[in-house]
Amino acid sequence: MMVRTAEPFRIARPSPVEEAIFLLSDQDSRTVKRVVRDIEMQRVLAWEADTLITTNLDTMLGALRPLLQEDRLPRLDTLSRLAFAPVEKLFDGSDDVRAWSVPRPWLRAIWVLARRREPSRLDGLANLYAKLVVNAEGSPDTDAVAQIAVQSQRVLADVLGDMAADPEFLASHADVMGWATAIGYEDPAAHLADLLTRLHSAYVAHRTVGDAMGDTLIHLRNAMRRRYWREAPELDSALFEIGQAVSALKRDMPAGPLSRSPAAAYFVLLGRSCPQPWSLLDVVRRRTRIELCAEKPIDSCASADMVALVDDLVGDAETRAARIIRLLHVARTGGGDCTTALFAAAEAAVGLSKRVRGIEGSGFLDPRGVIQRRMNAVRDRVAPQVRSVVLPWLGTLAKSPLMCEGDLSGLTSAVHASAALRAFVDEMDGLQCRAAARRVINIILDTTRSEIEATAAAVRRGGMSSSSRGDAALVVAETLAPETGSELRKRLLAAKRASDRLLRNIPSASELEGKHRCPMASPLRSHHSRY
Repeated sequence: MMVRTAEPFRIARPSPVEEAIFLLSDQDSRTVKRVVRDIEMQRVLAWEADTLITTNLDTMLGALRPLLQEDRLPRLDTLSRLAFAPVEKLFDGSDDVRAWSVPRPWLRAIWVLARRREPSRLDGLANLYAKLVVNAEGSPDTDAVAQIAVQSQRVLADVLGDMAADPEFLASHADVMGWATAIGYEDPAAHLADLLTRLHSAYVAHRTVGDAMGDTLIHLRNAMRRRYWREAPELDSALFEIGQAVSALKRDMPAGPLSRSPAAAYFVLLGRSCPQPWSLLDVVRRRTRIELCAEKPIDSCASADMVALVDDLVGDAETRAARIIRLLHVARTGGGDCTTALFAAAEAAVGLSKRVRGIEGSGFLDPRGVIQRRMNAVRDRVAPQVRSVVLPWLGTLAKSPLMCEGDLSGLTSAVHASAALRAFVDEMDGLQCRAAARRVINIILDTTRSEIEATAAAVRRGGMSSSSRGDAALVVAETLAPETGSELRKRLLAAKRASDRLLRNIPSASELEGKHRCPMASPLRSHHSRY
């Protein structure tokens, strides 16, 4: 009979990288800065590595950089990061389904393929950059770095266009295709060719009208600072700049669909760079009116390059909605920090509500069009979750310090929750949740008033000077409704003053004793005074 011996017990040990990160986390910032800069230099020097996976150096930098957020240590970028910088607005997570989004895991694969396509040009620049970093001991001259960055961007743009036009080259690299299949892409070669085409168009747009793009963004930001921004003259300036840029891009536009052209890339980059893109939509609406001489310019009759902008903005709303749903799932199931997930979902929902209202308020969406139906689907997906989950949960957190005397451990979360509730009322109401948020706020304020009135009554009777629960109620009220909170605080102060006056008018024990003796003593003194 075979006897299976017990396997020896082994204690799980962290990897050397994890141990190094743990030891460095206790060091002072100067030590961490020095180590981070050394690791960044090693990454630059290791440019010959041809790998599709994350290296230990990347892992260590990702863990150590958050320790230096307050110090704002300037980064020493790799050549690939310098080369991708002009189109960085297109990079996002793998869950971003927008046509113009490039999942960040793809960047390493694209860089590897580009080096294989043109090894002499990119490898030569990588070696030159490494020498520059070494000679400068990790602090190279910014002008010299900028020159190398521009050269790498030009080379990469050309290589991307060449690879996009050569599907056989893409399919021949089995390691990249296998990696892409492993992470869920059914036809990785076709997907990669589409990404490369769009990236190439984005590089062409940046190279041709990059400076004009910056001027347009300045006009749009300045317009949004005005109270009546739709009447701002800066929008006319932005319209002129956009007209000039699109004409320049379409003049030398390569063959291919307009929806993937440099002009479309230009609009998408503008939309992603604009904090309030509905101002850009207003300009696009005006441009559509000029092009089509239409009284009611809407997206369904606009050209494909401008439709790319609207499609990208709505795709962004869809991606935000999906992330909110995932955060709420984490909050419900307890798969992590539930409160943190809830606050993140609330903040994201406020941002989504603002964007939905801004995009719909531009007047550019066809009420019966596909884009508007997608926007309605976003609202229908998120708004019920906000009303049934987010707002009640925030209300519970906001009231938590009022439920227990002497325990203010939840006051920070209560103030955070109160601010989140207030944001749903103050910001634009694209998700149509403002009324529900007001109801939750009113319930909390009613509870707060009752608490303050009870505290004030007790103070007037001299039973207490104040209570931790009453103080917490005031903080929550001032966050939810500053005017109401100020009124309640004044009421409590008035009760304290009344209590102080009452205490001043009540004689002390010694005074009462003196008054008790005085009537007996005075006749005696008067009697003896007669003799």
